[in-house]
Amino acid sequence: MTDLRASRIVVVEHRVVNRATLGGAGGSTSVLQWAHEQGLGVYSLPVVPFYFDPVPTQPTLEQRRANREALDFVASQLSVYLQNGYEVVGAVFLEETMDDPRVLAFIDDFLEAARDVDVTIPALWQVPTPEPERFDPEASVLVLPGRPRSGQRPVV
Repeated sequence: MTDLRASRIVVVEHRVVNRATLGGAGGSTSVLQWAHEQGLGVYSLPVVPFYFDPVPTQPTLEQRRANREALDFVASQLSVYLQNGYEVVGAVFLEETMDDPRVLAFIDDFLEAARDVDVTIPALWQVPTPEPERFDPEASVLVLPGRPRSGQRPVV
């Protein structure tokens, strides 16, 4: 049997696929359309408990442990994808969540878990607020606080 999925995947914050999990209205149509047009498979990151607490706070040690537990599993799955000929082209997060230090910690934990199993995330993007009609990875590069922009360029 032939695998009909794309051999290239983009990792996305769970709300890119389904904002309704937190009372939003659907997913990010522009990112999902872009992924489809690029022939990319979409791998959604898990929902972690802090997303259900609407008040942004500094992440607790317990939250960081929960992140790593979930993200270590994600990284191991991504590693298996790579071992089987897939390519991870990058990761997409929502700009609207970038003011929450717990989200930034989640992204750090994701990148660290990936590095721990030799999975490179070559580009980081963010979906601007308000969301554009068409997602443009060139205009949506995510630069994390305290990190250089280099190495985070779109590869699609």
